[in-house]
Amino acid sequence: MSIKTLTDNQGREWKLKVTFPVLRTIRDECNLDLLAEQNVYKSVQSFLGADWCDQLDAIGEAIRPNHERFDAMEFAAGVDESVLEEGVFLFLESLANFFPSQSTIINKVVTRARAELTQNRTEATETLTGNLDEMMTVAFRQVGKRSGNSQGIPGSIPTTPASGN
Repeated sequence: MSIKTLTDNQGREWKLKVTFPVLRTIRDECNLDLLAEQNVYKSVQSFLGADWCDQLDAIGEAIRPNHERFDAMEFAAGVDESVLEEGVFLFLESLANFFPSQSTIINKVVTRARAELTQNRTEATETLTGNLDEMMTVAFRQVGKRSGNSQGIPGSIPTTPASGN
């Protein structure tokens, strides 16, 4: 079983490894049962769909045994959305190492989840960009209507002799 390294947004490295005691603690503390090897697909899906706090706690439990003075608050302070996302995937890769007979299924789920996340980000960016473009066009048209320019192009707003332009 290999140890994975998660780097937080403060540049600190955290070693994580899934072991039986870690999975038992996660089951008891986070209500995420990842010990069900016979239905690992369902377990992985439940972890991916879990609340981000539970995901963070689970990752922390996988880190705790590898750091002498682990402080959950200190760890959480260095975690933003991208660090949590990477931590989730590293945790699942470590879970695949823990269940070698199920690693193919887990790795397929991880690959598909990464692809879906990338696609969702792309679509969200395109939607936001499109909405921003539309909002800017509406705003420029409003400026144009108020200034007597029906085109709404900022550079062609008519000037008045009183303004000295």
